[in-house]
Amino acid sequence: MNQYALVADLGGTQMRVALVDRVGQMQHWSMAPTDAHTGRDAVVERLVYAFECAISEIRPERPIGVGVSLASPIDAGTGVMHNPPNLPGWDGYSLKSVLGERLSLRVSFGNDAALAAVAEHMHGAGRPYRHMVYMTLSTGIGGGVIIDGRLYTGARGYAGEIGHVTIDRNGPTCNCGNVGCLEAMASGTAHKSVRQRGCCSGRTGGIRGGKIRRRGCRGNSAGGRYKLGDRDRKPASRIRPRGNRHRRRSVAEPRATLAGNEQGDKDALNGAPASKSADREI
Repeated sequence: MNQYALVADLGGTQMRVALVDRVGQMQHWSMAPTDAHTGRDAVVERLVYAFECAISEIRPERPIGVGVSLASPIDAGTGVMHNPPNLPGWDGYSLKSVLGERLSLRVSFGNDAALAAVAEHMHGAGRPYRHMVYMTLSTGIGGGVIIDGRLYTGARGYAGEIGHVTIDRNGPTCNCGNVGCLEAMASGTAHKSVRQRGCCSGRTGGIRGGKIRRRGCRGNSAGGRYKLGDRDRKPASRIRPRGNRHRRRSVAEPRATLAGNEQGDKDALNGAPASKSADREI
């Protein structure tokens, strides 16, 4: 009989649920907006519904347990979250009892970036190394630290919160309440805020260009989605579920780029208007 674990990643923007077998293969995968603004109870109901849909894929079998990664400093034993910056109203809350009762399964918790660090160390680029620092950049910025092959959590499990290190004491206020956090200045949310301000000021993150500005005002990413470190800008891939099977679909390469050529890049970095050739590329 196959054995599956029911897993979820609950972030500030999206929630993902999957069934994973003992060798790490996904048998079911789904994704939905977190919509944190609708309130904690509404988010929990959508999460439970996603779990129930996943369980229905393997009936009459049952998962052996539930693992949840959360975008929050968290006490892994109790599941209590401490001031999650992108999940307002969740401070001091634990999903442990509600998920345990609704699903009748044992539930374990961890910080999303810390668990990603463990996965990267076990299965990814970190396998050859005993010591590793892992960093995530999404709605917020998080991190995980591997020392001597083990996750370093600190006294209360909050170690590795790289995103809430102050890098500018005169910077913007972060959702965590601190000032000038790395997350407040360099996360996906921060970039979106900069782009929106650029729409009003006529500048977008220090880069000039009419089409970039118009695309930013429509809520689109100026440069599209690419794999990190892909200098040739090859289109990334998405995984779309179809029952218990997965279909890979290539994302069409977007037309806009941050700068059309080397001169455009230099102009953008120096705060000068982009060259005409760069505008034509954009």
